[in-house]
Amino acid sequence: MFAARKLNWIDQLHELIPISGFDGARVQELAQKVAPEDIAKGGVIFSEGDTDNAAVYVLSGKIEIYDQHRDVDTVLGGSDAARYALAHHFPRTLGARAKSAVTIIRIPPALIEFGTQSNPDNEYQVDEIALDQEDDSADWMTRMLQSQLFQLLPAASLQQVMMRMEAVAVSEGQCVLRAGDEAEYFYLIKNGVCASVDPDSDVPPNLSNADYCIGDTFGSEALILAQAYQRNYVMCSSGVLLRLGRKDFDDLICKEAASGINLNVARSRVESGWLWLDVRSPELYGAGHQDESINLPFAEADFDFASLDLGARYIAYCDDGTQSAAACFRLAEAGIEAAFLIGGWRKMETTSGGLDLLMSPVAGTDEFQSSDESPLDMPVMEMPAAEFTPEPAPVAAMPSTEGIRDERVE
Repeated sequence: MFAARKLNWIDQLHELIPISGFDGARVQELAQKVAPEDIAKGGVIFSEGDTDNAAVYVLSGKIEIYDQHRDVDTVLGGSDAARYALAHHFPRTLGARAKSAVTIIRIPPALIEFGTQSNPDNEYQVDEIALDQEDDSADWMTRMLQSQLFQLLPAASLQQVMMRMEAVAVSEGQCVLRAGDEAEYFYLIKNGVCASVDPDSDVPPNLSNADYCIGDTFGSEALILAQAYQRNYVMCSSGVLLRLGRKDFDDLICKEAASGINLNVARSRVESGWLWLDVRSPELYGAGHQDESINLPFAEADFDFASLDLGARYIAYCDDGTQSAAACFRLAEAGIEAAFLIGGWRKMETTSGGLDLLMSPVAGTDEFQSSDESPLDMPVMEMPAAEFTPEPAPVAAMPSTEGIRDERVE
């Protein structure tokens, strides 16, 4: 167990996130450029508003995180929480001071970026995280790293996700996301349980009807579809959520789990055995669809993909590529390999170019809709690589509530 180890400070470097992903030589090189710093009890480590963007880690002792109104959290050297940089937002939104005599280390972002770039092919293994399986606080990370979704991420992206997630304390009965609110965050449950509730339902959420527990994620669908949340997400217990902003979600997670391909690439994959998956409504499917495609409407709340061959690979399409991207993400979460067609059915209609399209007859005639336009070479959608600017996870305490509160997490 990390907390129980008697490590010298260089050994401890190997345990810090994202340094745990560096190779040994880079860690030794880093150790020559930084040094531990001893701070007496009561000493200020950084204050609200500070712009120094060094990643600060506590190696030993106890540190108090606070804002101008109250104490927010306490971090103990050697704990799992100590493996992450303290309150890593800039300018600093929180302050930190020594609650006892402490030893810290400050690492400039350039050194962290250099170490990450030096080992881009590094792969995370769950056992490398050195978690104590008897420690409940480790469960969320274990489940996250074992999930199909996060196993898709390259090591560098996973490191950045873990650095950029922001921890938010929530209370039982709190409505974290409310139907109709604009999608802003992707959530992972670090501690607690949450229920997805129909906004018109009169049944109060409780532990017996909770949908999400430690290590589960929610909020992705509304982000991908760029629409408001369709349901209320209510905490059935107090806990802590980790949230990731829209841009970081798009750059670090979505582009890996839901990749868009153009029509030519899709045709090539179908020839090699991939299957078409039409996620539109049965009515639209009946009006015209790709030959030999499977119709599995994504608009249906459950999107029951259990009927699919889970060992097959799929190219999902909808009208314009939006719903199929969300369906592709859902399949990735279940470990099913899939991609979505950029432009969707509308693009196939105008660039049939040899694809076997089943078209609906034109009303009042015996002719079928088609197009003589030649195929367009659509570029493969590529999202820009996110720059490595570590941003952390301060715990923002939320006021307790009773019942479902008309308030989003801020």
